[in-house]
This record gives sequence, C-alpha cells and structure tokens, in this order.
Amino acid sequence: MKLNHVRSALFSLLFSFTATTTNAASSTSPDIPLGTPEGFTASTIDPAGNGRYCISGAVYDDSVPTMTAYALLVDATTHRVLWRLPIPLDRDFVGSNVDRCLSDGNAYYLLSEENSDNSPAVSQERVVINKVSAQGKLLRQQKIEAGLDEWSYFFDVGPSAITIGGGTSATLDHGGKFGNFLWQFDSNLARTRTTTLENGAFWLGSNAKLDGDHLLVSGQFMPNKGSSAGQEAYAVSKIDAGSSRYTWSKYLFPLDAQSVTSVFGPDGSTYVAALTGSDLAVSVVDRTGKNVNSFAVKKPLCEIKALALDGHALKAIGKSCTGKSTSVIVAIDLIGKTAAIVSQLNGEILAPRFDGQGWVGVVKTKGEQLVFRRIAQ
Repeated sequence: MKLNHVRSALFSLLFSFTATTTNAASSTSPDIPLGTPEGFTASTIDPAGNGRYCISGAVYDDSVPTMTAYALLVDATTHRVLWRLPIPLDRDFVGSNVDRCLSDGNAYYLLSEENSDNSPAVSQERVVINKVSAQGKLLRQQKIEAGLDEWSYFFDVGPSAITIGGGTSATLDHGGKFGNFLWQFDSNLARTRTTTLENGAFWLGSNAKLDGDHLLVSGQFMPNKGSSAGQEAYAVSKIDAGSSRYTWSKYLFPLDAQSVTSVFGPDGSTYVAALTGSDLAVSVVDRTGKNVNSFAVKKPLCEIKALALDGHALKAIGKSCTGKSTSVIVAIDLIGKTAAIVSQLNGEILAPRFDGQGWVGVVKTKGEQLVFRRIAQ
C-alpha cells in the first residue's frame, strides 16, 4: 500500500506539472527583443510589479577587456523595453556587473559590484547601490564600504528601508579575516543601521531571507583560519542581527557539491538542492536548524539554475544532461523522494526564475538574438 501510495502521489505530481506546462505553452507571451549591446549577459530577473521585470547583468567588451554593469526594464504587458541603462564605472575599477534590481514603487535600486583588477588575486571588490528613476535615469550612487574586499548575497527594498547583506574579507584574494554584514539605508541612500559579524562569512551565490531581526542564510560558509567557529562547507545559518550572533548553523554538503541552490518556505524552513557526483541531493532544514528531510536520487539535470517550492514538492529549471543546448524542468517529490523531468525547453535559458506557475527568462534565439520570454499558466 505504501509503494502504491508513493507511485500515486508521484503520478499526481507529474500530471500537475505537465498540465501546468502544457497550459502555459498556450499562453506564452510574445518574445520581447532586448536590444542590448553585443556581449550582454543576463544574471538575474526581478519582478517589478504590474507585469514589469528588471533584468540585471553586464556587457563584456573583449577589446579592452572589461565588463560594464547593465540593466533594463521590460513590460510584459505592452511587450516592450521601457529603458536600458549602463552603470558608469569608477576610473579606479576595471569591471562591474548588476546583481539585483528592485523597486519601491517610486524608484529602482540596482545593486552592482565593481572589481579593481582583472586578476582575482589582486582585485578589490566593492558593492554599490544605484538609485534609478522610474524613467531609467541614474539619480544617485552609494558605496557600501563594509570592508576592504566585499560582496553581497542579500538585497531587499521595502517601504521603510533598503537592506543589503553580504560578506567581507580583510585581505585581497579572499584570504580573510572573514565577516558578514547587514546594513540598512533610507530611500536617499543614507545609512541608517549597521550590523557586522566577524566570525566567518557566507560566499557569493548564497541565498538569504530577512525575518524580523533575524537573517536566514544558505550557501558556502568560509570560517576564519585558526577559528573553531564553523567549518568550510555548504550550510544554513540563522543570524540574530540584534545581538550579532549566530543562533544556529547546519552543515549540509561538502565544497565539491555543485549548483547548490536554496529556497525558503513560509514556515521558516530552508529547502536546499545540490548536485553531488552523479546524484541530485536534497535537504530540508526546519526553522530550529534540524535537518528533517534528506535524500539523494540519480540527477535528472546537470545544472540547477532556479528552484521553487510548490506545496510538498520542489521544481527546478536547469541544464539538460544530454549535451545539447537544452533546458529542462524537473519535479522533485519531497514525500516520495523522487525526481523526474516533466518538460523539455528548447534552447539555453539565461537567468530563469519561476513566476507563479510559469517562468521567465532570457533566451537566445536561432538568430543569436536575446529575447525576454514569459510563460504563464
């Protein structure tokens, strides 16, 4: 009976995902040509409300070579690009990119990172908040200056504060001493609050969620050398910003895990998926730091680019293992502990994210043109 129940649950799950994909295909919005310069690469897509999406990334110029931070706003309702904006680079820095682009309803706030040298060993990295008008005009820039070398993994724009979280290194080449920071600014980019933790840091690509005065972080943790606080691994931690202390930490995967991606549930749980060798590994950490569900299956995809929670299941968008330039949607049953491909997507999707029951992403057409694609139920 138990096996039949699992099979039935998986069948229902797959049917639900397949039906969603099929219905979504019939309501695909027309592709929106981005009209970006040659060399543009999209890194993230953030919903901006009212059918608008802000695309972050950078433009690579191989004649210099350099990366220039770049963002654009598309309107999926009117099927057009509202503005495109390159972010000017400080003359002492050689490259930059936009990581996030969020709106408070009045203006847009772009989080960019700048590098002082093309060689990581000697490059200083810094984080900048850029305030942009609704019409796409750069209004103001504010350096974070949390440390000698700094990076971000959390950005939130609300009605009362702009919050940024990230890590710092006291030496170049990410040699440490490491720390985390959580800083807040007002709408004019004046700093209003600073919180720092000097015992280790979470690295680039980590995911975080602010819950009141606590920050939940999932990603690669880097402890300070000679310290007994923490270990070098992929972890989930809860940080008390008020006391600048870790409430708890749970270590999940070794450093050789790939495509480690996480999503936070409404109950405070953290869902983490990773590729470990030939397997897809999944762990669920509850709000108290306990690993309440953990399993591994043969991997149905070879790169995880987006992850979302859907009831008692996860869904992922990633790169196919076929060797072709194709993407897949995978359904992960957390109860039956199974995973299967439910949809094949033609072409490689850049910066995909789930959008309700559908998804959005940047797709390169056969004519090498970059377009914004939105598929909704």
